[in-house]
Amino acid sequence: MSNRGRLLAALGAIAIVTGAFYFILRPTGHNFELHLEEPIDNATLVVNDERIPMVQDGDWMSASWDGADGMARIVVTHRDGSSTTCTIGYITNGEHEPHVASLSGKDCFGHVES
Repeated sequence: MSNRGRLLAALGAIAIVTGAFYFILRPTGHNFELHLEEPIDNATLVVNDERIPMVQDGDWMSASWDGADGMARIVVTHRDGSSTTCTIGYITNGEHEPHVASLSGKDCFGHVES
C-alpha cells in the first residue's frame, strides 16, 4: 500500500472513531410528561433555570429539553393562581424516558413508566 493509501485509511479510521464517540456522548435530550387529574392553568418545565412551556393533550402535558444533564422540575399554576412544584431531580443521559410526574390536587408524585 502506498503512503497516500495508508494516510487515507488512517483518516478514515479516525473519522469512524470520532463519529462513534459523538454518537455515544452527544446530548440526546429528555422528555417529560405530567398526568393531570383535574384542569390547571399551565405548567412549565424548568431545567437549569431554562423555562419550557408544557403542551397539553387531554389529561397529559408534555415538554422536551435538548440538554445532556441538569436539575429539573415542573412548575404548575393552578386555576386559583396558586402553584405547585413537581421536583424531578437531577437528570442525565441514559436514563429511562420519559420522566413522568402525576398531579393530584396540589400534590405531585413522580414515577417511572415501564
